[in-house]
Amino acid sequence: RYANQGNKFSELRGPKLVAELQRKLGARLGSVVSIKINDENGNPRTCNSRRKRSTSCGNKRCPDGFNRVGDTDVCQKYIGLSKPDCKKFGNRAKLVEKLATDLGNLKIYYCQLPMQ
Repeated sequence: RYANQGNKFSELRGPKLVAELQRKLGARLGSVVSIKINDENGNPRTCNSRRKRSTSCGNKRCPDGFNRVGDTDVCQKYIGLSKPDCKKFGNRAKLVEKLATDLGNLKIYYCQLPMQ
């Protein structure tokens, strides 16, 4: 709504706003503006999983047969009543045991993995 001009702010609305945006972007309203996402050396930017708030290289997914647990980054697979070896799904897989009190205190087993 306002543009900074030195120590002063001037109000931009309607045609003034459109004109200022066109001047700043170097393109007319309705045209396509491409913004290159490169690093400071001009190379395509790569994802950095160690940086806080870094952009993701792609959407995370659960492996086939696994379902996402709520709104978390965890996937799980229902195994049943027999205790499984979850390591067959990878080193990061862990066994989860839940007690189903409404089914006569049966133990139900799940294997959980982080999303990939």
